[in-house]
Amino acid sequence: MCSSDLISLTVTGTSIVQGSTVETTGAVLYTGAASLGGNITTTTSGAVTVTGAVTLTDDVTVNTVIGKQNITFNSTVDGAKALVLSAGTGTITMTGAVGGTTDLMSLTATGGSIVQGSTVDTTGSVLYTGAATLGGNITTTDNGSFEVTGATTLTAGVTVNTAAGNQSITFGSTINNGQALILNAGTGNVVMTGAVGASTNLSSLTITGTNITQGSTLTTTGAILYTGAASLGGNITTAANGAFQVTGAATLTAGVTVDTSAGNANITFNKIGRAHV
Repeated sequence: MCSSDLISLTVTGTSIVQGSTVETTGAVLYTGAASLGGNITTTTSGAVTVTGAVTLTDDVTVNTVIGKQNITFNSTVDGAKALVLSAGTGTITMTGAVGGTTDLMSLTATGGSIVQGSTVDTTGSVLYTGAATLGGNITTTDNGSFEVTGATTLTAGVTVNTAAGNQSITFGSTINNGQALILNAGTGNVVMTGAVGASTNLSSLTITGTNITQGSTLTTTGAILYTGAASLGGNITTAANGAFQVTGAATLTAGVTVDTSAGNANITFNKIGRAHV
């Protein structure tokens, strides 16, 4: 902590312009639209909140990790810059569209819980380290991968699209909630490590990638389509009226049961693969 750190910073205005860095021991609250041109750090126990639209005029890191405090953006975030949000075990909330007007360069968020309330558009990578709630599509428009390390909850139908750069899509834990999930990596790889739909069935799952890795079980109410080669490591169940199809070679890494009997739907393997059980 610097001896000159403010205790806290509270600013209210139609337009708030932060031209350089901000360091406080406590909370930072911007009530209004904010232009951010430098890092924001709370060095003891302070949350950071911006209520209005945010424009990045430089690469920005918001760091509340020492006090494990929340970081909240209540509106949109735009600007062709890199944004890093580090809350330790605090919660990160992005309510509005991120990169909706001008794609961010990249987005990196670390928190106990990461809430994405709308869409995210970047030219580069998106990395969520922690559990994530996804409420909108995620698109990397140039050469960026997408990764979530923690459990994922879908609050809307979500499409993750990294096809422009043929980059990887990785879910490091479980995925749940009754929504449609579309993952399009182009010729990149897609990895789902944890169980998908185990707590709450997904409505459907559609994946495109060169190599698709399903590391655990998968349960949906509707159809499952893997366009690409698939490595299957757990049972696959469509609980209502969904067919199952793999267009590429399938490799079994565990004993697998594919069950579409609830809706008497088709099961299709377009190519002969291998079993490694």
